[in-house]
Amino acid sequence: MDRIRTILVVSLLIWTVLSDAQSYFLSLPDNPETFNRRVTRFQNNDILIADSSDEGIFTQANGKVFLVRIDNCGEVVWSFSYERTTEYIELKEVVLDEDDVIFAYGSAYRGGEELLFLIKVSPEGRLLNFKLIRTGTIDHFSYTMDIRDREIMLFGLLLDFNTQKQGFIAVFNEGLEYKWGKRFAPFESEGKAIIDSRHHFMGRSGPFFYNLDRVGDLVWAVEVNPQASGLPLSGPVEIPGGYIFEAYHNEFVFFYKMDWEGNLVWKSRKIPALRFAADLILADGKIIATYKHAMNGRNTLAQLFINPANGEIEEHTVLQTDESLDIEQVDQSMDSEGNISILGNKVLLEKYEIDIPYFLMQFPINDRSNECFSWDPVSISLPNDIPLEFTFIDTTILEASMSVENSDVSTIVLHYDFPVNDICGFRIEPEVIVFDTLLSCGENWQVQLPSDRFTWEDDFTQPNRSLEIAGSYRAGNRDCLEPVVYEYQLMKPECVCKVYLPNAITVNNDGINDIFELYSDCSILEYQITVFNRWGMKVFDRKNRGWDGRYQDGNFEQGIYLVKIDYSLSDASGNTQKGSEIQEVVLIQ
Repeated sequence: MDRIRTILVVSLLIWTVLSDAQSYFLSLPDNPETFNRRVTRFQNNDILIADSSDEGIFTQANGKVFLVRIDNCGEVVWSFSYERTTEYIELKEVVLDEDDVIFAYGSAYRGGEELLFLIKVSPEGRLLNFKLIRTGTIDHFSYTMDIRDREIMLFGLLLDFNTQKQGFIAVFNEGLEYKWGKRFAPFESEGKAIIDSRHHFMGRSGPFFYNLDRVGDLVWAVEVNPQASGLPLSGPVEIPGGYIFEAYHNEFVFFYKMDWEGNLVWKSRKIPALRFAADLILADGKIIATYKHAMNGRNTLAQLFINPANGEIEEHTVLQTDESLDIEQVDQSMDSEGNISILGNKVLLEKYEIDIPYFLMQFPINDRSNECFSWDPVSISLPNDIPLEFTFIDTTILEASMSVENSDVSTIVLHYDFPVNDICGFRIEPEVIVFDTLLSCGENWQVQLPSDRFTWEDDFTQPNRSLEIAGSYRAGNRDCLEPVVYEYQLMKPECVCKVYLPNAITVNNDGINDIFELYSDCSILEYQITVFNRWGMKVFDRKNRGWDGRYQDGNFEQGIYLVKIDYSLSDASGNTQKGSEIQEVVLIQ
């Protein structure tokens, strides 16, 4: 048939910027029920934002975890809520494995019972598993997680009011099956742990530091005097030969490296700053520390670039923007293209009105100034006269008993509204190239994307595609500077589905006409077959299964039967067509 092909090019620019178009500054929804957003990154540089709801904090029910995927241009790809009616749940950490499978972790409360939860979600947002974990006693203050070599580590606080606080490390496989756990003391109500490149477990809690080997045996444990040496605030982050930490002492913060054996290697200059846990990453060969800094009576963000070899502060910048903000927590990451992303969570007890309670910003590491915000250099560090001494401590490592309850069937997955506001107007509307065609019933359209930079918006994974159902199919190039979308519009007339039924079957197992089943030129959604013998007795009744000539008791008899079939079909336009057919069928042995 004749094929009509038109190309419509639509190009609309909001306004362009001179800097890399990967930059953006987004205001995120200020939902009253969210409070602990975390961020991590997919391998294609998309960002995952995770959060939980405080809606059930008093009822100990109606718990929710929110997951939002945002692409490298700042557009929402998908957003879902994972809801529980029987527990209150509080998210603490989220990580991705090497296949971009999502794992989120936190505390759960069912009435007076204190639990942990683990949730596993596909890269497309589909729920894969939800586990509740019983530990005996638990407290919700300190929780982090990490993943390496397909092992998941959970870290947190066991609280028994009759004994001292104990920390735990628990290890699960990617099927969320419990492998082993260890508990130890002393422990405090905050901290973090990681799995390092040697597959050791390095944990910090208050002034205490623990290093456990691959099977959970203690390698060493040390403590620092927080009054004299400073209170540890953040870390560990692994760097070559050891770990980096942040400490606070008398309105100053500084950073230091501890080697794999628990010895001090270096400490940085000290910086006047608020008591605030900086977010630390090792990226582009530097330690990047992002923290909150007070300037001119208002709070803003600051970044340090530290040499991991000697602790020298090579660069110190402060964020300058017309928008006021004040944060309680900050998360950062850097993608494979050298773009830094920073997520800020607002201060819950605000001291002054702020313009942006929650935000997500992104910018190239080598170009941090644009027409909307800039990171300006400052020089405010001082020689570090704060003593820093570690004392090795004795501790006992004990087994931690945990049991796991599979609970994914009780989790409801719903779409979650997550509008974002482009503060700077950096985003450029894509050039849309439209191809359309009109096909008759039964025909398909073979299309191929122009390059491997293009991906289908509906997550179809192959560049070549056969389009059969009428509709619009879009693919974009994920280029923020020159975005292009290919849109394929397939039109078809209303198609009447044809149905074909055999009038005889032979049950001799020769592979020819052995089964009575439905045939159609449309896609079969479902069907029901009911068979009656010549006396009107129902001998077979099955859904989505053909009839092999046998009765329900397994026997069969040669003769004439009456077959009724009810069906639902999907036509070439994607519409559902339903119908019924009655057919006489001869059964031949």
